[in-house]
Amino acid sequence: MHELSQLNWQQIAQAPRHGQGSETISRKAIKSPIPAVITEDVTIIAFRCIGKAPMVGFKAHDTFYVVWIDRAFSLYEH
Repeated sequence: MHELSQLNWQQIAQAPRHGQGSETISRKAIKSPIPAVITEDVTIIAFRCIGKAPMVGFKAHDTFYVVWIDRAFSLYEH
């Protein structure tokens, strides 16, 4: 997480998704209830944070809000 925190959004976007990069997750792929704050126009993003386990949430301006940490790899199909 420390290494990820040192990158800017452009560097994260260019990094491989299983490294320090990210991936967009479809709302339909999420198997857990989605909080109301994540409206239809919000993009859900996953970052690898604990080994390969993703933290999943959304970006608002320059801040990433963590909603789920998917240690069991059960939040969406990987």
